[in-house]
Amino acid sequence: YSQAAEKVVQDHNNEETLARNLDFTQQLRKTPVIQKESSVLFSQACMFVYLEEGLQMLSEGISPALIENAARDAGMQKAPLELIDEISLPLAYQSMNDKSAGAEIVKSMIEEHGRTGIEEGSGFYNYTGGSKSIWQDLGKQSKSKETGIDVEELKQRFLSIQSLRALSFCEDGLIDVIEADIASILICGFPSYTGGMLSYIDTLGIKGFIKQCEQLAEKFGTQYKVSDELYEKAKSSDRLYPIAA
Repeated sequence: YSQAAEKVVQDHNNEETLARNLDFTQQLRKTPVIQKESSVLFSQACMFVYLEEGLQMLSEGISPALIENAARDAGMQKAPLELIDEISLPLAYQSMNDKSAGAEIVKSMIEEHGRTGIEEGSGFYNYTGGSKSIWQDLGKQSKSKETGIDVEELKQRFLSIQSLRALSFCEDGLIDVIEADIASILICGFPSYTGGMLSYIDTLGIKGFIKQCEQLAEKFGTQYKVSDELYEKAKSSDRLYPIAA
């Protein structure tokens, strides 16, 4: 269960209502994370780019076990295919771009193979007798077989794609960087050693993060495109967090 709860604040909410809401959240022993009203919750947005990147890797012919192990090695609490099984494939599919490579794989899993997730005992994994193992035919879902995989690059892909999505929320004024970092770790399962998705950018430095994303975009696609706002920010600072006086 998540250790935090997202609280969506609307323009018409008064301070008393918000205070009562936050107090109730703390009574539940959860950390409140405040964000402004949006079409999607911060955690959902970040989670689904993570899941879609895992599926994109699968469509590239990367071994399912390597994908899952790279995510865990990066420090993610749940590997992407494992997490899709827990959400259920039909629910995950509803949130995807139906023309993406990942959506095609999920659709095939559901319609052609009848595999819908952990509740039914079969998804990307087989679930029997309290144990689980990756479905032996999963690798066949890709038309190609990728070799010579750089595991460090896979880890960079997982961490960068989520950090870019988190940053977009901050740039749109929907969430504060501190709240985003808290939600990253307590709700999204982002690696705690990074300090959160925005702190991950600061650890690399904005210029270093931009360079990493440019390299990933050149090899893997425009999902790694950096915003104009971040390029502009890099001209005056190498951090998203303000430097303490």
